[in-house]
Amino acid sequence: MGAWTRLNEDLDAWLGRHSPTDLEYLTAKPTIIREAQKKVYREFRLDDFNTEILGTCTAGQSFIARPTAVTGLNFLSVAVNGNSYTPLSIRDVAWIASAFTNRFINGPPRYYAVKDEGSIQLAPTPDQDYPYRLGVQRIRAILSDSTEDTPLSDDWYFAILQAAIVEGARFAQEDKRVQLLEDAKEAYGEQLRLATGVQTAKSIPAEDGGPTQG
Repeated sequence: MGAWTRLNEDLDAWLGRHSPTDLEYLTAKPTIIREAQKKVYREFRLDDFNTEILGTCTAGQSFIARPTAVTGLNFLSVAVNGNSYTPLSIRDVAWIASAFTNRFINGPPRYYAVKDEGSIQLAPTPDQDYPYRLGVQRIRAILSDSTEDTPLSDDWYFAILQAAIVEGARFAQEDKRVQLLEDAKEAYGEQLRLATGVQTAKSIPAEDGGPTQG
């Protein structure tokens, strides 16, 4: 049994939703599972899903494109006058607007901010073209009807399941909802601590993913 099939069954069991006519839940379930995986990709910051993108910021242009299918940015660095890459400091958009009120002051970029889902703002505005390296956390394969297993589900199935329970807790029985949500958050937090190195134990294997349906 693949992780996609098992995850659907485990989620049904934990939430107590087994009816084939439960259209509201069945319609929401693929989104619940997809968002759970995106949460794990975004928060676990696993080295296996980190990558670098090379590009060039253009003179006079304050923005570079933010890559698609990215859950987070690790760093942005530029090479000035052919020297080694220098990391830029991250700030928010409001800080850059306040610190660089004169938009016509150009120079080697020293700061960056995530403007929106599609762009990254540089400050100062580049006075010439500069090569850059952008470290990102990419979303890789997502479990679906057509993808039974992924590298993420191989290693972190239990984390995905707990994130899905949190995401879908509104569908649990009302008298069990609060406790289920608390337990799932705690279990997910333990997995997150494993992933970030606070603990050194291995993740809980998929075989222990959920209760069996009677």
